[in-house]
Amino acid sequence: MHSLLVLIGSASQAQDAVATTDRDLFVRGQLVQGQLVQGQLVQDQPVRSQPHPDQPSARASFRISTSFSDNNPAEVTAYISCSAGTAQPEYGMISEGSPLEFVISGFPAGRLRCLLAQAPAPGYQPAYYAFDDASGHSENDPDGCQFLEFEDGDAGFCEVENTLVASNIEVRRLWVDPGSDINITIYDEAHYSCDSEAWGEYEGSLWFSGKDDRQVFEVLPDWEGGTLCAVWPIGNDGSVEYDPEECLDLQIRPGASASCTIFNTRLFDADQPARWYGWLVMALIVLLVGFIAARQWRDPGR
Repeated sequence: MHSLLVLIGSASQAQDAVATTDRDLFVRGQLVQGQLVQGQLVQDQPVRSQPHPDQPSARASFRISTSFSDNNPAEVTAYISCSAGTAQPEYGMISEGSPLEFVISGFPAGRLRCLLAQAPAPGYQPAYYAFDDASGHSENDPDGCQFLEFEDGDAGFCEVENTLVASNIEVRRLWVDPGSDINITIYDEAHYSCDSEAWGEYEGSLWFSGKDDRQVFEVLPDWEGGTLCAVWPIGNDGSVEYDPEECLDLQIRPGASASCTIFNTRLFDADQPARWYGWLVMALIVLLVGFIAARQWRDPGR
């Protein structure tokens, strides 16, 4: 859910004002020494900003634009929250190459404070850069673009840079029937390979130990079609059945993660035949020694 900020200045500064990223969640905050502080949920129905009676007709404009490190064309919601005045529009959609302009009117000149931001884009980390033409000041803020003490005719610009965040794939290797004699500290290996339109092919190895182990590797998800990954065991033990079916078709999109399990089942103890042969040889030796001793006892002169 996207949060909605309700900004309250003191009686000497500004009236209540509201802005939203959607129509479902509204949150009350405060304007404290020029800082917008988010507060708690106060209601669940739309609220509109109301201009203060007898306000001067000051006017300011704000433009917000967005970009993605992987050129994702997705649309995200942009919104504005101000300490005074009326916003047109209150929120709207933006995408790479398609900015949105807000106009604030009916505020006391020099006393307008606004915050511009976009709704989170799943799988991306946003960075905000604010610039206003009056002061030439630009700064980075993790929560949005803040503009303080705007005058009539001022303009503000907010640039959002969305950086793709790697997704995780967790692979579990589980021995279904390890047997009583298996050395569960032995290492086994699995190999993974991923392919996508944006990032091409890349691969790597995972190492497991014990009866039940988990390993994680990172994937660069592709917004168009997803990144396809497969994981399979590297094993040549004829006494073990490997089942990697869950891990052979993993599709990862931005903001998503995945997990799968490789099952190892021991069909029989690979060392058991060798032990059987050893016991057979020992039994034959004992029988042979007993046979020789018996003959000597029967015929001492030989």
